[in-house]
Amino acid sequence: MNNMNDYKKNAHNSIDSLFNEIEQVKKKAENANDDRKEFINKKVDEINEKKENLQHWFKELSSSSGEATDDVKKGFEEARDSLANAWTKAKEEFNS
Repeated sequence: MNNMNDYKKNAHNSIDSLFNEIEQVKKKAENANDDRKEFINKKVDEINEKKENLQHWFKELSSSSGEATDDVKKGFEEARDSLANAWTKAKEEFNS
């Protein structure tokens, strides 16, 4: 059981870090020119959909136990990876 608690803690830390990065970019957009602000906000809106999916899986992970845990972990990891990949691509576009 300790391994699952550790997994949940690490999962929480990883998404907190990602969510904080997204919030920092939102704050930067406030000071950008109108075209850049619109572009950043559009990308952040797209990312927020993936963020909501990840939050769903994290809630499932937090309450899961037994055999269902492996399926929930897989769903969480796929959602986390999807958000991380989308975020990486968005950051590349922000810097171009």
